Amino acid sequence: MKKIIIIGLILFIFLFCTGCINQLLEDGPLINDQNTITGNTIQKAVIRKVIDGDTIVAEIDDKKYKIRMIGVDTPECFGEYKNKPQPYSVEASKFTKEILTLGKMVYLESDVSNEDRYGRLLRYVWLDNPSEMDKFEISKKMFNAILINKGMATTMAIPPNVKYLKTFIELESIAREKKIGLWKD
Repeated sequence: MKKIIIIGLILFIFLFCTGCINQLLEDGPLINDQNTITGNTIQKAVIRKVIDGDTIVAEIDDKKYKIRMIGVDTPECFGEYKNKPQPYSVEASKFTKEILTLGKMVYLESDVSNEDRYGRLLRYVWLDNPSEMDKFEISKKMFNAILINKGMATTMAIPPNVKYLKTFIELESIAREKKIGLWKD
């Protein structure tokens, strides 16, 4: 038993030193042939409704779920903000409706927590099935990252769901520097 623990510890140290663990922590998980990602899964889903810039309704296995996108926060224009929408809220909602059209197939990736306190599933929304999971693919295929990249959302970190936080912060910094979307003024 001690040999197994020692071998496991040596393997962990080796992976850590070669950067594999750091890469996993910085850029997200690796994916295998079954779309299983280090304990999390990617599920196919169909867009059924866009509620606002960062909340949608998607159908998974013939059941509809309200989905809150992880790591992003778009300005609000509904509920208490209906009469006085936050700046850029209408544009963010419109952008989400233009990209996540009704009937569109997407891929939903979970993180540590499955749901928020309102019962919404917490997910990263991929426009295409991810393969490389590098920063380039994240910025081009993951809708959460696209919202930030286009200046439609700010980065919102709510631990433990922080798998792509570093990438999101970098994308927001670029959008701010280029004065895109929310950052125009």
